[in-house]
Amino acid sequence: MKNGKTAVYNRIREIANSWIYKDMKLNDSKVDSYNYHSFFERQTTRLDILVMPHRLHNDLSGLAVKDKLNRSSISYQITHHRNRQNFTKCHELAHFLLEHDGYIFANQNEDTIQEIEANVFAGILLAPDIVLLGKILYHQKTFQDILVELEISKEALQIRLKQVLGYHTKLYDDEIAVIIQNYITRKAPNDIVEALKQAEETIINEYKAVPIPPIELINYLFKQQNIVTSIEVEELADKTFIENLKETYPNIEYNFYFDYGKTLYYIYQSDKITTEQAFKNAKNAHFNMIFQIKSPL
Repeated sequence: MKNGKTAVYNRIREIANSWIYKDMKLNDSKVDSYNYHSFFERQTTRLDILVMPHRLHNDLSGLAVKDKLNRSSISYQITHHRNRQNFTKCHELAHFLLEHDGYIFANQNEDTIQEIEANVFAGILLAPDIVLLGKILYHQKTFQDILVELEISKEALQIRLKQVLGYHTKLYDDEIAVIIQNYITRKAPNDIVEALKQAEETIINEYKAVPIPPIELINYLFKQQNIVTSIEVEELADKTFIENLKETYPNIEYNFYFDYGKTLYYIYQSDKITTEQAFKNAKNAHFNMIFQIKSPL
């Protein structure tokens, strides 16, 4: 894909990576246990999308519907193989996340720009670059292992491997085809490992470069705990940020703890934890912060 990378692929992979990597970081998803299901469930819940199997017309794999009242649904072909259903569900969700114009998206005519974009997004959601890198380079998973673990079809995984190697390496298309075939047949499985070593740095850097907006991080942390500190969200040291934050969270209280020459800022939900409890938690967090700084390890 050196010279064959399309503007569509480049644009959609950037959008998909942003969605997926941010979700992985927020939810502490591990590469070796990654599966699209968690992301899919979180996003369909957030967007209030009804997901249903249906016996659709033979030439339809799935259907995404947005009505004028903002009621949304995803339907997928009940008679299809589970791996194909997985791709269809990811494809239909992509229409919503990519904010495609329209009310009905039928997974039928794959030549339209919206269908092409949804296909690219779906493939990446099923098998992100960072996940493929980890499974193959670090965990020595076979092609067959990945099919099972990611619940992805053989065709979709082949396309993803071609995209990843084409985008991140200087290999020619015919070289990539041989490497993938040797990986599938296990004739020369180390070839793809060596190829991914060329891609390793850029894939990891792309993952690291995807930011988590501080408000979203706080939203996530408050679902798990009642206090958030500047160890987790550095922006808590910024008074302007705190003022803006109080518009979103009118019940939060803001304070700081200073000792050993270091300040820890923290916020807590006053309707869920007392001032004394928050202070005690902040003091413990501050101690751990100082200990880690001073530790020779």
